[in-house]
Amino acid sequence: MYYFWGAGNNCKSAIEFFGKEKIIAIVDNSSLQQGKELYGIPIIGFEEFLQKRKDEIVIITAFIASEQIAKQLENAGIREYFICPYMQSGFYNCNQIIEIWGLLKYRSIAFYDKNPVSELLIEEIQKRKKLDVYEITEEDWKRKELPEADLLLVIKENMADNDLQMSEKYGAVLNLYDAIRERRKKDYCYLEKYRGIHSGERCFLIGNGPSLTIEDLNKIYENGEKSFGCNQIYKIFEKAMWRPSYYVIGDGKVWEEVKNEFPSNSTCFIRNFMGEVDKRNDIEYYSSNGEKYYPGYPSFSNDLVQGVFGGRTVMYDMLQIAAYMGFKEIYLLGVDLSWGEDGKDTHFCKDYVNEELEKQIRENVKYKKEIEHAYMAARQFGEKHGIEIYNATRGGHLEIFKRADFDKIF
Repeated sequence: MYYFWGAGNNCKSAIEFFGKEKIIAIVDNSSLQQGKELYGIPIIGFEEFLQKRKDEIVIITAFIASEQIAKQLENAGIREYFICPYMQSGFYNCNQIIEIWGLLKYRSIAFYDKNPVSELLIEEIQKRKKLDVYEITEEDWKRKELPEADLLLVIKENMADNDLQMSEKYGAVLNLYDAIRERRKKDYCYLEKYRGIHSGERCFLIGNGPSLTIEDLNKIYENGEKSFGCNQIYKIFEKAMWRPSYYVIGDGKVWEEVKNEFPSNSTCFIRNFMGEVDKRNDIEYYSSNGEKYYPGYPSFSNDLVQGVFGGRTVMYDMLQIAAYMGFKEIYLLGVDLSWGEDGKDTHFCKDYVNEELEKQIRENVKYKKEIEHAYMAARQFGEKHGIEIYNATRGGHLEIFKRADFDKIF
């Protein structure tokens, strides 16, 4: 049995992989999450976790914050933890892994590292066929005490090629995390059709900030401009003629709120949060790449087939998609870079989200610097590749891009 730590999108995917019957509770530092449930699993705070925990392993599912959480655990004297791999955008379940890479054809398999993923995979293999299975710990690896086997199956993040040189004694070597990432790229080949389809054109990326006006959206509509909308922008439709050419969702919690209401007359790009779950034919799913960047800067993808990189805002997804489509002139509108801390509303309408989500949105002001770094990365990519990115927002706090007067664009 395990404790999970972090109730976000990666946690949902990890629950799909491990099974909720193996999870005692989910620990989360956010008071807004504590006391709730995720798939029937209780979400608790750190103090309650310390009181209840015996000797169970903690699986850190909060991918980006994993290092800080590991430090928090170690400061409490807890070292029995495992940092979960990035499972968003699809991570094959055990049966799929067994079938895709033909693991049952081997007579013996050596697993490195010994961790919850390898243990679950071994359990599933042994249900189907009795193989000779060996688990190699990190200490075994350092001492080069490696058992002989037909296959060395590496289940460990960031394994460099030179670390595998000693594995020549094995008939085959499979680095599972790398193999999954490479295979997943093939699953998104259908997005190739969007490469460069708007080469040299301009577009508008619409944020949902308090500065957004119906009049500005209708101006975009009247001039036949290409545009992107996101999240709950559909709440302005009853008052505006404008509709987005493309619609983007980059957050699992938002998707749960809008999946029955989003605009069906737009091409919809939805980040594939949980692999094969809830697939719909009217959606273009795209993948995301796990990356811990702050206090540095995130990568910027120029290939939607291989996935986008996260920047703590759906606008960063939209910028990468727009660049992939070939747009060379990009205007941001309604991107206030504010969370109501100036006394204003957080969005263009007061009932944009319910009270609970509103609290979570306001709490996200803590990610402001990370979002600014993402916008800096986008600006640098644009400068290097001849893409002009302007901020046409009326007011707001985003000064990373050159300002443009919306009234003078047309």
